[in-house]
Amino acid sequence: MLKLSQDIIVDPVVDGRTLEIAFSQWLEFQPRYEKLRRYYLGDHDFNPETHSEDQNRIVSNHCRYITDVLVGYQYGNEPRYHCEDGDLAGEELIDIMHGQDKWSVDIDIGLDLSIYGRTCELVYNPSDKDVPNSTEIDPMHGFVAYTGTVEKDSVFGVVVYSYTNNNNRVVYRLYVYDTANFSVWETENAASSPRTWRLVEEPVPHGFGRVPLIEYKNNRNALSDFEGIIPLQDAYNSLLSDRQDNQDSFAQAMLVLTGAVMGRTPEEMADSKKILKKNAILQLDEDSVAQYLTKQTDEAGVELIQSRFHDDICRFSMIPDLSDEKFAGNASGVAMAYKLFGTDQVVSRKQSQVQKGFTRRCKLYDYRINNPTMNPSYTPVADIDRMTITFNLNAPQDISYIASALSQLTGGAKILSAETARTLVSAIPDPKAENELVAAESEEDAARMRDTFDYDAVDRLPRRQAEDEDAEDSDE
Repeated sequence: MLKLSQDIIVDPVVDGRTLEIAFSQWLEFQPRYEKLRRYYLGDHDFNPETHSEDQNRIVSNHCRYITDVLVGYQYGNEPRYHCEDGDLAGEELIDIMHGQDKWSVDIDIGLDLSIYGRTCELVYNPSDKDVPNSTEIDPMHGFVAYTGTVEKDSVFGVVVYSYTNNNNRVVYRLYVYDTANFSVWETENAASSPRTWRLVEEPVPHGFGRVPLIEYKNNRNALSDFEGIIPLQDAYNSLLSDRQDNQDSFAQAMLVLTGAVMGRTPEEMADSKKILKKNAILQLDEDSVAQYLTKQTDEAGVELIQSRFHDDICRFSMIPDLSDEKFAGNASGVAMAYKLFGTDQVVSRKQSQVQKGFTRRCKLYDYRINNPTMNPSYTPVADIDRMTITFNLNAPQDISYIASALSQLTGGAKILSAETARTLVSAIPDPKAENELVAAESEEDAARMRDTFDYDAVDRLPRRQAEDEDAEDSDE
């Protein structure tokens, strides 16, 4: 059984001993990560006792389907970053993130979270830029080590690279980020334990005031989105493969002749086979019988089992089958919401975990930008605790139903403000900007209306005077 990934716990000090402890724990999780990666890519396991190399190995990749649907559902629309009104430092951080296209980084984080159950984001300071940037590091190439306390403060983060040296030996190089410094360590005896680590680059300040490697968890237990259905996935693949084997066996079924022969020697039998294949005619004596030797299969029963496996995979992963005609149809917005209820629960747990990472990202950006002297007692300028990331879920929506419902909520008793109502419509990427556009259009319409009435008033005044003068002339 593969070891589930857990938090790596070490003493709060960076040296060769603690690196060895953390690295050894990280290595124990790699077989699990590798299996999850293979299953996402479609390289699934088959039981060698039931499937030989010459048998069909058909893969219907539900694992990738589950991940792609969830990532598309959560990140299909660009997330929105928010700060308190008047928080100029917070607005600056958000502008920087938008300029760096953090949406693509968020998508990479969401994808690896779904596949592996955890991933990392490295915040760094580019050599050619004055502002920090960040990139995603998957758990096969990075990890964060924590203290054994209740709060589990991060001691250091590590980005792992390996290469083969001139002696044809694998070397692991660790780029280590602790709370204040960055350093590089290496080991050449990677296969043995305990390994000997040597410092190859002396520690230098990284300027972020805390460990700049942020770890995200997919859920409390850091499980993959499809990890729980892997046994069902294997059974489904096995059933499909056996079914195809039966079809192939039927196509290549053995012809059995009773009371007749096609030849006495292999050469005669080969010639008879060619003639039979060419002419598609077999002549037999009156008492002779020809029939194919095939294995009878219960197609209806196999179809039922296959359908049950498929339904169980969708049920336990909480991902609906979007190709099912019953899923969409003419379902109303409320009916669609109920069908996506389970998926929404999965995504809501993900969002709470991602918010923690986003808060830490903001703290790292704020420290680097607004604390050039790297004062350790620095207090963030931005109101970090009120900065949030909001996901505009990429769900099918009944726009006419939503518009009708929102018009009732924003009119009469006015339960919602217009700006809040716009956040509920996925077709509006930026509700605040949309609010400004609507206000500008309303002002233009009002100005156009005023100009129209002013023109009519000016135009009609001379006409009335002329009519009055004509009336006076006719009276005379």
